[in-house]
Amino acid sequence: MSASKTCRCYTDEAKIYFAFNHLLTNALTYTSASGTIVIRSEKRHDVVAMTISDTGKGMQPDVIEHIFEPFFRGDEARTVNLGGVGLGLTIVKMTIEAHGGAIVVNSQPGKGTTFSISLPVEVLNTSLAV
Repeated sequence: MSASKTCRCYTDEAKIYFAFNHLLTNALTYTSASGTIVIRSEKRHDVVAMTISDTGKGMQPDVIEHIFEPFFRGDEARTVNLGGVGLGLTIVKMTIEAHGGAIVVNSQPGKGTTFSISLPVEVLNTSLAV
């Protein structure tokens, strides 16, 4: 007999879809056609860790410290043309935290942005007869 482990992450599918879709849409919007977007996920201890990284415009440090605040728009001239009212990232953060997770952003102007998300998982031990 051998044992295997299965991990489950319990989420509200529609809300998590919105959160990831919003982050990916931002990456696509702010990364040029010659840029790169990378999505990664892996299980680490008791969480699923996911990142969405891009080689886009990046953000200044003074923008990063406010990025999750309601109605905050980092570059008014640019964001007015692209739409939105500054609630997307606020909702993303609230959604991730409501699922017991965390989200952080790292960004460098001219080099890109990485959003890192962790969501808790439940590890189930399953025994298989061999």
